[in-house]
Amino acid sequence: MRKQDNDIVDSGLPVCEVVDVDYLGGHRLHLRFSDGAEGEVDLAPLTQQDIFKGLSDTRQFIRFGLERGTLVWSDSLDVSPEYLREHIEIHPGV
Repeated sequence: MRKQDNDIVDSGLPVCEVVDVDYLGGHRLHLRFSDGAEGEVDLAPLTQQDIFKGLSDTRQFIRFGLERGTLVWSDSLDVSPEYLREHIEIHPGV
């Protein structure tokens, strides 16, 4: 059977979701994931990209929320949990 473009492929890897987020100041967040990992991420570099420019203003940045395990903002912007999981800094004792 040939794979079609719209076929769903199961990688066998567990789905990673953000389960809790705390604002730390600036563009830094402390994140907890469904796989038990947690740590800090600085999203300031993302605000340099055109699509995220509006979030350079921390008043806009702090209007984030969680929607089905994904970090989102009111203007329909989101950052995938996989990206966040790859970029967290894990500190000993956290």
